[in-house]
Amino acid sequence: MKNERLPTATRGGNGDESAAVARPVFLKLGGSLITDKRATERVRDDVLRRVAMEIAETRKANPQLRLVIGHGSGSFGHHHARRHGTRNGVRSAAEWLGFALTGDAAARLNRAVLAALLQAGIPAWSIQPGAIIRAADGVVVAGTAKAVVDALERGLVPVLYGDVVLDEVRGGT
Repeated sequence: MKNERLPTATRGGNGDESAAVARPVFLKLGGSLITDKRATERVRDDVLRRVAMEIAETRKANPQLRLVIGHGSGSFGHHHARRHGTRNGVRSAAEWLGFALTGDAAARLNRAVLAALLQAGIPAWSIQPGAIIRAADGVVVAGTAKAVVDALERGLVPVLYGDVVLDEVRGGT
């Protein structure tokens, strides 16, 4: 994401250090933590609920915490990406269907994560990486953090996830 960064701590309007805005914390929930990678598309619901409650308790104890959550694709996206060879690029109609199926699977896991966070009282808001990021040969070359920054400013907890993206060289990845 060219020349764009999440904001660091800033002073309050009156210069008072106690009014400083906390620097955002990024928490990644690995796909192997929240899914059972031995089975296709299986959420570890007990783990996901426990993690969501722990995050809620941490936020309650630290009201100034500005949290961004990311999670992997686990047994959802990786299964489809492997099956359709999405990582190697996308050119044919069949490969584009595989690309779309991979993105759909990743979004389904994201919905499960969001549901657990919302159930725990966390104002979680999903941001689809594939809609805001572009790659070139598997490397991110363009994107924006504006949605993340705006969400944090409004007291939301942005949630990003492992997703498929359009790629200038590979078509998609």
